[in-house]
Amino acid sequence: MLLTLLVIGAVVVLGGILGWVFVSVMKNRAKSEPINQVAFDPETQVIKRPSDIRSSVLTVVEGPQTGRVFTPRGVVVSIGRGASNEVNLTDPTVSRNSAKISWTSNGWVLINDDSANPILVDEQEVSKKSSVSLNDGSLIQVGKTRLLFRPIEFKAA
Repeated sequence: MLLTLLVIGAVVVLGGILGWVFVSVMKNRAKSEPINQVAFDPETQVIKRPSDIRSSVLTVVEGPQTGRVFTPRGVVVSIGRGASNEVNLTDPTVSRNSAKISWTSNGWVLINDDSANPILVDEQEVSKKSSVSLNDGSLIQVGKTRLLFRPIEFKAA
C-alpha cells in the first residue's frame, strides 16, 4: 500500500515537472521562431518573403449571400457553386466551377473557367476561357451574385 502511494506520488510529481518543462519549452520556442516566415508560390516555383505574399478579400454585395466576406488564402482562388471552391457560392445561377482569380506578373486577373453562365467584371462580360485584369474595388458578377474585390499584400514587419 505504501509502495503504491509512493509510486502514485512520484507519477504526479513527475507529471507536474514534465508539464512545466513542456510549457517552458513551448514559450521559449514561440519567442525564438522567426517572424519573417516564407511561403512557396506554386505558380512561379519561388519561395517568397511575407512582403511578397498576396491574397484578396471578396465581399458579396448582392445575391443570396449578401454581406458574406470570403478571405481566401493564396494567389489562385477558385469561385463557384462546387464545395471545393475557396469562394463557395450558394446562388443556383452560378456554375460549379465558374472562375479563378489569380496573381500574375501583371497583377490580379479573373479567368472565366468555361462557366456556363455569364461572368462580368465592372459590367464587362468575360468570354469563356479568357481573362480580365482586376483592380481594387472591381465588381465581379457571377450568376446573380456580385462580389467586391479587394487585394491584400502582406508586409513584413
